[in-house]
Amino acid sequence: NTDEDGIPCPFSGCLYSRPADRTDTFTNVTPKLGLTFLANDHLAVYASVARGYRAPDTSELYRLQRQQSIAELDSERLDSVELGMRGDIGDRFKYAIAAFDMRKDNVIFRDANAFNVSDGRTKHRGLEYELSWMALENLLLSAAGTYAKHEYDFDREIEGGEVIVAGREVDTAPRHIHTARASWRFLPAATAELELMSVGSYYLDASNQHEYEGHNLLNLRVGWDVSPSWGVTLRLNNVTDRVYADRADFAFGNYRYFPGRDRTLFVELRYTGI
Repeated sequence: NTDEDGIPCPFSGCLYSRPADRTDTFTNVTPKLGLTFLANDHLAVYASVARGYRAPDTSELYRLQRQQSIAELDSERLDSVELGMRGDIGDRFKYAIAAFDMRKDNVIFRDANAFNVSDGRTKHRGLEYELSWMALENLLLSAAGTYAKHEYDFDREIEGGEVIVAGREVDTAPRHIHTARASWRFLPAATAELELMSVGSYYLDASNQHEYEGHNLLNLRVGWDVSPSWGVTLRLNNVTDRVYADRADFAFGNYRYFPGRDRTLFVELRYTGI
């Protein structure tokens, strides 16, 4: 612990801390096992178990506090089980539905001393779906989304005076995320698509005291194949010019919003060589 001239700092320390050089290596194995049963030509049922990892990033390992000279962190580990089915009903309706149960260990977070530690745990359970229906010869309706509950699975006081309690919901993790689309081919070479995106409410802090209400966005897309080589697309995002947050949280006694874009028009010109 020295100052900018290399002189040792007094007992209270100073801003310049130079731990010894070190090398950190993380070796992880990510197995996956899946089974699929074809019930008939229109239905498949499947099950899978898997393990995933995320090694600590450089800021978590080396952005140290004054009292630290090393951060002993493990890779975050995620174990998951998934059961699902996919198929079709006739030529017009297709579906895929899955249920999942996940457990995450060695979750990295800042404790009450603002130290990065990796002994947190969370659990995640939910459903995912994809549906598509050819309502007319030139009209396709589709939807996709998830409903899931994300919970802390440990108790700890963390940075900022917040307290994590097992069973509380993970902050910034909405239960509902859905998308619905209507695609209409109104000319042989032109299509229009209306899209509704919905993000449900979620808590802004680990103590579950503050909440963001979520938002719904409407987007419009029109595409035209001018020729076999050229195409043009117009995209109007946030048609209703709604005020919303791409992400929100609560920190230092204040709500913080990372605002999404206002109504925005994009024009895309596409060329495909033949």
